[in-house]
Amino acid sequence: MRVRTFFLWISPLVLASLLLSMLTLKALGSRSERTWWSDGVENRLRQLVGRDYVDDIGEEEERELFYGAMEAYLQGLDEYCTFYDPEERKAMEEGTTGKFGGIGVQIASGDDESGLLITGIRDDDPADRAGVRLGDRIVAVDGVGIGDVPGDEFIGRIRGDPGTEVSLGLLRDGERIELAMDRADIKVDSVVGVEMVDEEKKIGYLRIVSFSEKTGPDAAAALTRLLGRGAKSFILDLRMNTGGVLENGAVALVDLFLPTGPIVRTHGRSRSSRTVYQANRAGTLAPTEPLVVLVDGLSASAAEVVAGAFQDHRRGLLLGERTYGKFLVQSIHRLPEIDAAFQLTTARYYTPFGRALQRRSPHRIRGGLLPDVLVPRTTALTRDLLARFGRQHGLHMQVLDEPEDVPDPQLERAVALLRGARH
Repeated sequence: MRVRTFFLWISPLVLASLLLSMLTLKALGSRSERTWWSDGVENRLRQLVGRDYVDDIGEEEERELFYGAMEAYLQGLDEYCTFYDPEERKAMEEGTTGKFGGIGVQIASGDDESGLLITGIRDDDPADRAGVRLGDRIVAVDGVGIGDVPGDEFIGRIRGDPGTEVSLGLLRDGERIELAMDRADIKVDSVVGVEMVDEEKKIGYLRIVSFSEKTGPDAAAALTRLLGRGAKSFILDLRMNTGGVLENGAVALVDLFLPTGPIVRTHGRSRSSRTVYQANRAGTLAPTEPLVVLVDGLSASAAEVVAGAFQDHRRGLLLGERTYGKFLVQSIHRLPEIDAAFQLTTARYYTPFGRALQRRSPHRIRGGLLPDVLVPRTTALTRDLLARFGRQHGLHMQVLDEPEDVPDPQLERAVALLRGARH
């Protein structure tokens, strides 16, 4: 029995007419569905507000209203989508490079009257050289009081181009003083605390504070130093690491320990968001050495990419507490017309073997990675870690509750496991 195939011929003119009709109907449908969003509606609203609102609206206030509208629109998508005004954009971009112009202090917010509490001062940075002390409160920057501008803008005024002068109004022991200093390049190290925690068993330790463009090369340099000292196993501390740069940060770090295989998968609606990052044997420095990764409830996003890759491949043992559960990818889009930017969730992370562990609070789904070895942390240890981690940055630290010198059972358990590991 022969199978007959029929070909239907259509005039090119008729075909073009049909396609044009379909596109026209689709366009009309799109416009009719989105009449609530158009330049005409927006301009009409702005005209009415500018003409009839009870108070006069100045240019600066209108700009803030626009920024607020952008932020509200993005936040309606999910909690990680956000708008960056020009000052916030600059600070965000500085965070990814690991360097910015500043004075070298850590601050905690206070109310408008008490000012910003200085809780940490970096050794030999501008604030330290100018005589700023722990416990001082910043109440003015270049003559602008803390209550005169929004909080984020006030903090942003402390930063600036290296070499430029900034004057701080400080409250110290109830008295107002003024200190001037020149801003400098402030380097925020991504890899800190590099040491041998057990000389006899040659157990190396390094902590990743966050993931920046410098994490890959900095971690490679730290690992090379430890290997040069004879390190045979490693503890990678990702506690309190909330994430950062993916490719040159998290992926580059995993590549130092994992010789082959997928590191992380991303999947979104656009083709460009569907990627599988693979380990490269050529860049691996410690392919077989025993590894323990410390994690906690603040280990999130890029930190979870690292932990998930090691857990899936059984390359490292996770120890500590369940991680946060942020398995979403954000991309930064510039708005050069207004010197701003916005962050948009564009994909989901998946571990090498396909686990999606995004937390969903409304559905009470906890998400995150469950450690192989669960070791809870006390409040006292949390306070102690904050001070200890600050000292790793060269910060003189002051916290609201004075930390006690308490043991670190998570680190101690990691050392004990590696002492018994085969080398």
